[in-house]
Amino acid sequence: TVNFTLPSSNATIAGSVKLNDVNQSAFVYAYSNNGLYSQVSSTDGTFTLNAFAPDTWHVGAIYQIDETTFYEAPEVLINATQENTTYQADLILQQNDDTLPAAQTVTFESDTAATLSLSNGAQVIIPSGAILSTPDTLITVTATPVAEAARNASDYPISFLYDLSATYADGSNAGEEISSFVSEVTVKVPYKASQLEDLGITASDIVPKYYDDVAGQYRQVQNVIVDEANLTVSFTITHFTLFGLVTGGS
Repeated sequence: TVNFTLPSSNATIAGSVKLNDVNQSAFVYAYSNNGLYSQVSSTDGTFTLNAFAPDTWHVGAIYQIDETTFYEAPEVLINATQENTTYQADLILQQNDDTLPAAQTVTFESDTAATLSLSNGAQVIIPSGAILSTPDTLITVTATPVAEAARNASDYPISFLYDLSATYADGSNAGEEISSFVSEVTVKVPYKASQLEDLGITASDIVPKYYDDVAGQYRQVQNVIVDEANLTVSFTITHFTLFGLVTGGS
C-alpha cells in the first residue's frame, strides 16, 4: 500500500531496487522538502510512488533480510519540476553497519514488575500492575527491532525502531493484544554518537516518537529524558506500538 499526504498526486516516481545487480523486494519511501511523503512495499524490486510537482524528493529503500541484518539504499534526489511526469529512481542496496538486536520476550504475572532487555541496551521497564489491574494474570511482552520504517522530512528515524506488544499469555484470552495500560511503562532506547554524526545532528535534535499506522504519522511521547552521558533516551507510554528515535530529514 502507498501512504500519501495529499488526496491526489500530479506526478510519479518509478524505478527498481537492486541487491548484487538483482531486483530485490524492499520497503521503498520518498519524502519531499515540502513535507509530503509516499511509501510502498515492493515485492518484486520495482516500484511506483505517488509524488507532487514542483517539489524536491528524497527516495530510498530498506530491506531487512533476517532478524539481525538489514540493507539500505543511499537516497536518490529527484527534482520534480513538471506535472504529469514519471521520474526515474534506481536504488542500490548496501548492507548497513548496524546489526539489529534479536527480538526478546518476557512473560510475567500482571501484579509483578518486569524488565525486558535487548542486547544493545534497550529496555522496557514495567512496574507492578502497570499493564493490567487484574492480579495473577500472565502477560507476554515482546520487543522486535524493525528496520523497515516510515520516514519523512520532519520525522526521520536515526536508526531502527522497536515494535512493542503486550498480549495475554494464558486463559481464554491467550494471544489477545492488550491495547492500553493502567499506568505508565518506561522505555529506554540507546543511540550511538556515530548515528548523530552521520545525520549532522546533536543529542538535542533527537525526539522519541511512536508511529500511528492509522494516521500514517509519528506522534509525541511523554516524560522524555535525554541522557547524553550514557547515550540513551527514556520516555513513558501507556500503550505499545512502533517506537523509535527520530529527527528532521537527513
